[in-house]
Amino acid sequence: MIYIRTYEAGRGSIVTTFEDRADFRQYANAVLIDTNRYITSRDTIDDMCDKLDDQGMGFGMRHHRHISRADAIEAIRNGAKPVGCDNLPRCYQGGW
Repeated sequence: MIYIRTYEAGRGSIVTTFEDRADFRQYANAVLIDTNRYITSRDTIDDMCDKLDDQGMGFGMRHHRHISRADAIEAIRNGAKPVGCDNLPRCYQGGW
């Protein structure tokens, strides 16, 4: 599993789970489709995160960061919105 934390200016942060590198790459390509940035086969997860900064729908600054499972749990405990985090224990998904 890959955990990405997205910081959105004025809106807080989101933790998103992706199955693997290919899943995250597909997401990144979809976000970047209308830009002049491209994901290459050599790009690491961190490279993809850098290319995603300030891209996508809406307005405002966005910063993406690859984080560990432990960091994902901690971020959700501290108020980050979980997206697709079904593999984490329920108590970390805001369900309890």
